[in-house]
Amino acid sequence: GTIHWVPAKEAVKAEVRLYENIIDEEKGVYNEDGTMNINPNSLTVVDNCYIEESVKEAKPLDSFQFVRQGFFCVDAKDSTPEHLVFNRIVSLKSSFKLPSNN
Repeated sequence: GTIHWVPAKEAVKAEVRLYENIIDEEKGVYNEDGTMNINPNSLTVVDNCYIEESVKEAKPLDSFQFVRQGFFCVDAKDSTPEHLVFNRIVSLKSSFKLPSNN
């Protein structure tokens, strides 16, 4: 693959929303009292991201891959030409594995 670096002077600012599982599966689906175990980190909003200028022409639901982060689509409700908003729809899994000490 090729990494495309974007010069800050030519970039466009955007808001990026990083979604994770809504249920904290490491702790189990349910709490001891029977309520759902909601992941408090299921949404991270990153303001002031810089993206390639050509993406500012994107329409709602157009999708892109952002390097090392995943696939994103233009938010159909909150994104405007003056305030672009992208939602992560698929994260990328790392294939990196630590070498074993055998």
